[in-house]
Amino acid sequence: MAAVGDLQWATGWGENANEIYLPLLGAEPLPVVQFPSEPIEPELKVPAVDAG
Repeated sequence: MAAVGDLQWATGWGENANEIYLPLLGAEPLPVVQFPSEPIEPELKVPAVDAG
């Protein structure tokens, strides 16, 4: 069964998620959803993910 959609990081870690975690997983870098500067209210993440 084929998956539909694109996988992206949606984390406050930004590119650090690619630099730190993906080498441990042996995976290629993923596109990163950019969030507004921290501190950020969780509900403000939704528009960034939707636009990503």
